[in-house]
Amino acid sequence: MSTHDVIDQRLRAALGDLRPDPEAFESGVKDRMAGAEANDATEDGAHAAIAALPGWVRAAASVLPVPFLAGGKVLAGAAKTAPLSVGSKLLGWLALPAVAVCLALGGFVFAVVQTRRATSAEAASANAAEYKQAMSAWMRRWGWLAALYFGALYVALLTSHGGLLFAGLVGSFFVFAFALIALARAGLATRQAIGSLCGAGFWLLSMFFGMGMGASATPHLLAPALVPAVWYLGWGIFAAIQFHGRSRDVDEKTRKGRALALCMVPVVALLVGWVIVPRLMPTTAEDVQEYVESFDRAKHGSATWEDWEFCATWLRESGRTYDERRPRALFEATLRGAQGPYMLSRGMRAGLLRPGDFRGLRELEKRRTHLLRPSMTFKRLFYTDQDDWAVRVTLAEGGFTPAERAFLAERLIADLKDAAGDDKPFRVLEDTLRITQLLELLGHPIDLATWRPQVHKWLEACHKHDGSGFRRGGGFATYPSGAPSYDGTYYAVALMRIYGYPASIDANEVRSFLQDDSKATTGKYIVTITKDMFEALPDVPKPTFWDYIVYERMLIVSILLVLLCLYAMLAAPSIPAAAGDAADAEPPSM
Repeated sequence: MSTHDVIDQRLRAALGDLRPDPEAFESGVKDRMAGAEANDATEDGAHAAIAALPGWVRAAASVLPVPFLAGGKVLAGAAKTAPLSVGSKLLGWLALPAVAVCLALGGFVFAVVQTRRATSAEAASANAAEYKQAMSAWMRRWGWLAALYFGALYVALLTSHGGLLFAGLVGSFFVFAFALIALARAGLATRQAIGSLCGAGFWLLSMFFGMGMGASATPHLLAPALVPAVWYLGWGIFAAIQFHGRSRDVDEKTRKGRALALCMVPVVALLVGWVIVPRLMPTTAEDVQEYVESFDRAKHGSATWEDWEFCATWLRESGRTYDERRPRALFEATLRGAQGPYMLSRGMRAGLLRPGDFRGLRELEKRRTHLLRPSMTFKRLFYTDQDDWAVRVTLAEGGFTPAERAFLAERLIADLKDAAGDDKPFRVLEDTLRITQLLELLGHPIDLATWRPQVHKWLEACHKHDGSGFRRGGGFATYPSGAPSYDGTYYAVALMRIYGYPASIDANEVRSFLQDDSKATTGKYIVTITKDMFEALPDVPKPTFWDYIVYERMLIVSILLVLLCLYAMLAAPSIPAAAGDAADAEPPSM
C-alpha cells in the first residue's frame, strides 16, 4: 500500500463522523427542490391573481407593501404585471397618503413585536431584516412624495387652507379601503396584515382629530368629538380582532391573546369617553353660574375679566342671581392697586364697582375733564372702552347736564363715523357695541335705521369663513383683519340683538364655530352663552336635515370608512397556522 493510500485512509477515518448521511442528504435536496417549485407556483399564481385585478387596484398595489399584505407569498414587483393607463395610475396612487399614514406606526414597533412573537432568535432577525428592507425600498420610492403631501397639509392647516388637502387624505383612505377589499377577495392580503395597517391608520387619525388639528378643515353642527371617537372605536375593534385572532394554534397563546383583547375594551372606552363624554355633557347655565361665583383669580388680567364680565352680564340678563363675594373681593384688590381703565369699565358694567367706591377713583375728575373739553367738539373719543367707566360713574352720580350729554353723544357718533371711513377699523365690533350702549344711557339712542346697514357691513367684514390655526372658521373677529375668536363672536351676536341678523351671514357657519368648545378653558362658558344668545335671535334660520348631512359629512365618511376596512379585513383569509414564522411577517397592530 502506497503512502498516499495510507494518508487517504487516515483522513477518511478522521473525518468519518463529519460526513452527512447519504439518505438524509438526498431527502433534504428533494425537499428543497419541491419547496422551490411550490414557491414558483405560488408566485405565478400571485402574478396571475394581480393581473386579473382592475388597473386602478394594481396601481394602488404598487404603492402598498404587497409581500406583507399577502403573508410573504407575493414579490414586490407583482403589482407591475401589465401596463396601466394614466387614469388608473392616478386613481391608484391616490392611496399613497393613506398608505403612508398606516405604515408610519407599523414600521416603528414591528421589530419589537416580531422579536417577542418569533419562535427563535434567527427567525426574529430574518423577519425584522426582511421587513426593514421592504420599508426602506418603499421609503426610497415613495417617501419623498408622502413627506411633501403631509408637509403641505400641515402648512395648509396652519394657514386655514387645509380643507381641500384634507379632503384628499380622506379620499385616499377610501381608495385604500377599496383596494384592500379587492386584494382580500383575490387572496392577496391577509386578515392580520389588513388589520395591522388599518389599525395604525385609525390610531393616527384619532390623534389628528383629538388634538384639534382637523378643526379648521371640518365644520360641524354636532359635537366635533364624535369624529375622533369613531376613529378610536375603529382602532379598538381592529386591535381587539388582531390580538384575539393571531395565535389560534397554541392554547396558551390563545388565552393570552383573548386576555389582551379583553384589556383593549376598557382602554378604548376610556379614550372614547375622554373625547366624547364631556361633549355629551354640555356646559349648562348652572356651570356658568358656578364659574361666575367662584371667580377669584384673573390669570390673564383684563382678558380674563372680560370673559367673566360676559358670563356675569348674561346671568343678569337671564334673570339669574349669583353670589358675587369672591369676584368682588378680587375686584377690591384692583381698586387698591393701579385702577386700570379697562378693569374699571368691566367692573362698572358687571356691577362690581359700587357707589361707595366712586370717591376712591383717582382718575375720575381727569377723565371727566377730558370728556367734556370744549376743544374736542365733534371729535371722537378714540378709546371708548377706557372712557366707558367714567361716563357710567358720572351718570350714576347724576353729574352730566343735558348739554353735556348731547356733547358726549356727538363725540360718540364721531367715533362711529370715523370707523365707517376706515377700511380696517380696529376693534370695531366691541367699540360699536359700547358706543351703542353709552348712547342709550346718555338719553340719545342711536338711529338704528340709519346705522343698521353700516353695522351689518362691519359684521360681514369681521365674519371669517376660514379658520385660523387649529380653530375652524365661521366665527367673528373683533376687527376685519383679525382672526375668529370667542370674544369677537360674542360682540357680533350682541350687536345682532340690537341691529338685527344680517341675512348674508350663514347661520350654520356660526353654529359650527360655536361647537369648538374646549373643555380645558373658560372659552366653554363664552361658547355656551353666545350660543344661547344666537339661537334666541328672531331672524336666525334653524338648521334643516340636509344641513346636518352636509356639515356632518366627515362623521358620516368616518363611519363608512371604518366599516369598509372592517369588511376588507373579514373578507381576507387568515394566515394559516402551518405557515410558521413566515406567517409572522405582517406589520404589527396598533
